[in-house]
Amino acid sequence: MIKKLHIVIGRFEPPHLSHIEFLRQAAIGADDLLVILGSSYQAPSSKNPFSWGDRVHMIGSCFEEKRLGANLWFRPVRDSRYDDQEWRSAVLKTVEAFCREHHPDDTVEVTLYGVSKPSDASTWYLDYFPMWKYFGINPDTIQAMNATSIRSSMFLVGDLSHCSNVLHPAVQDFLTRWVKSEDGIRLAKEYAEILREKKLASAYPYPLTYTTSDAVVIWRNKILLVRRGGLIGNGLWALPGGFIGADNETCYNAAKREAAEETGCELRDEWCLTPDGMVFDCPTRSLRGRTISHGYLFQIPDDVTPSVITGMDDAAYACWYPFSEIPGIEHMLFEDHIDIIRRLTQRAGIKQPNWRPEL
Repeated sequence: MIKKLHIVIGRFEPPHLSHIEFLRQAAIGADDLLVILGSSYQAPSSKNPFSWGDRVHMIGSCFEEKRLGANLWFRPVRDSRYDDQEWRSAVLKTVEAFCREHHPDDTVEVTLYGVSKPSDASTWYLDYFPMWKYFGINPDTIQAMNATSIRSSMFLVGDLSHCSNVLHPAVQDFLTRWVKSEDGIRLAKEYAEILREKKLASAYPYPLTYTTSDAVVIWRNKILLVRRGGLIGNGLWALPGGFIGADNETCYNAAKREAAEETGCELRDEWCLTPDGMVFDCPTRSLRGRTISHGYLFQIPDDVTPSVITGMDDAAYACWYPFSEIPGIEHMLFEDHIDIIRRLTQRAGIKQPNWRPEL
């Protein structure tokens, strides 16, 4: 038997009425509509404030199955900021696993649905799946709405009563309660701080590019992590690191200095497995603006007892965290630090923890 599976990929941060209409159109003629939620497993930020479970709840509350006309399913996929092919592979594995689970004895015809606009940089992935059929929905049939503006209202105003023209009532109700939650209050402070920093940076006649360094430090199968104390990423796990001294400091020395200042861990040159470092320059890796980080991996010998670790400077807390348990806290790791950890440890040949199956 032939089953028709329609695929939609998106972030939905948060889902607005145009998203819902798009999903309705994508469901036409389908046996199943599979929504792949991008940017999953990220730590909450003012750009990606909602867990994939929150987004499932919001989207699902907008539909009754009989009205949608297809079975509605969701699957999360993480971003791979430095490897588009890894992300593509994760999406393919996710869809293949769905087909094995729900249609093991059927022939599944897969169609990817999208709204392709020349000026929309968020639809770059639509050409990544030539093995599937593609159906482009006419953008003129869907009212243009902006999730960024909705998030701005959430954080600056804290009142979504004026958004009834762009939000389903169930979503509006969820967001009204969410902005008063611990995450909502924290991210509103983060958003205000980011706007403050961007206003300061706008005084310069050219766009600013920030340079930072981060240290991945391994000892006895544990990794050195800090809890961030500042307004941006407050309370999230992070690598020790920070801005490079502008006058006379190399990226490598900045990584060593930041580790010492934030945790008390004094790093030796002979422990560095990547003295040339690795550049992490995803244009969207930091919300404060264009920020390029240089990562360095240090491995302290098992028979060496490092300095006593304690949170200092702008780190509220520091500890040695079991490396094998890093996948379990990815949703609480700051910015792209999961990518820095994975890429540097893989490059050095360090035994990897059990990442999710699609990776």
